[in-house]
Amino acid sequence: RVVVPARREPAAAFGRALAAARAGRPAIAVTTAPLDEATASAFDAIAGEQLPLLIEAWTDEGHLAHADDHRAQLAAALTARTPRVLDVPVCLDDTGLLLAAAGAVVAWGGLETTNAPRSTSSGRTAGGGRE
Repeated sequence: RVVVPARREPAAAFGRALAAARAGRPAIAVTTAPLDEATASAFDAIAGEQLPLLIEAWTDEGHLAHADDHRAQLAAALTARTPRVLDVPVCLDDTGLLLAAAGAVVAWGGLETTNAPRSTSSGRTAGGGRE
């Protein structure tokens, strides 16, 4: 099941994924890096819980050698039942090409152009993710 919030709301994706994980369903929240303050704080608050939960943070700084590595890291993270953040390399500059072809984003009040860096209090894990 894919859930896309209709309005921009801090930690919206994480909150919905957390509810699914607590109900026993493996869940992935997709957002862009750096995590916003609300998402990072909520993630820090569940440290130590055993949940099939992953935050996939799209960034131009992540590293995956091959698409199969992405699938393997997703599966391993959800199987481990240890909430973590996986940095996934995405060419965010290509958003401009999409906008040129499809027009401006009107959902969520449009696109934000900047985010202030915010990391979680947890350390980095192998494969470019954080745990």
